[in-house]
Amino acid sequence: MVDMHYIQIEVLRKLIVSPKTRYTDLNVYGLENNAFQYRLQKLIKKEYIKKVEDKYSLTSTGLGFVEKISYTDAVIRQQAIQYTVIICRTDNGKYLCYQRTGEPHYGKIGFPYGKMHQGEKITDAACHEFKEKTGIQVESLQYEFTEQIITDGAYISDSIYYVFSLNLEQEFNVISEGYTCFWVDEKEMRANDWVYGFDEIYLNSSLEKVTQTYPLTISYDSLLVYHISSSSASRQEV
Repeated sequence: MVDMHYIQIEVLRKLIVSPKTRYTDLNVYGLENNAFQYRLQKLIKKEYIKKVEDKYSLTSTGLGFVEKISYTDAVIRQQAIQYTVIICRTDNGKYLCYQRTGEPHYGKIGFPYGKMHQGEKITDAACHEFKEKTGIQVESLQYEFTEQIITDGAYISDSIYYVFSLNLEQEFNVISEGYTCFWVDEKEMRANDWVYGFDEIYLNSSLEKVTQTYPLTISYDSLLVYHISSSSASRQEV
């Protein structure tokens, strides 16, 4: 249950289905003016609602808040977290792996991945995460598939992974500080102590047919940011 007085919850419920409502119509329990006004002011102070002329409505903050709660019981709904994952592999059967250095999943192995940010395009997020984890800036990544991982919700949320691939002729040296990435031979991949769900992502990726391998051309600019480029590569928007 949301940590909020039941009167305030009822006000929000009313404004969900009646976006512009008068004061008297909001006071569904018929409270005295002072008591009800106190609860309204609490919502206004939190910037959940606003008054325009003689009617009340939800603010942008309020809209974002009610989008997260259940209308029937005012419980905050736990949302699935969205990630981008980059599976980088080489012609000689090496995979670029990433080891977690913090909780959750401390010490577990996955591929370079990270949470998506509000307003970020999926492909941009994937390229950003790859650069952050490896120090390598890529011009493009190939979208492969989407994987949904369902959990019991005990300590990790359900997750949606947008999986991309980068197929190279050979390995490169990882230069990013603060992250642990390393190459693993395909024969040893199944023995990894995986981040929850990444064994399924690996299995599904290994069944995918590799359609194109990019020649490895690494350069760096004045900011010491490395780049992998391919003249034939093109970004696929998803």
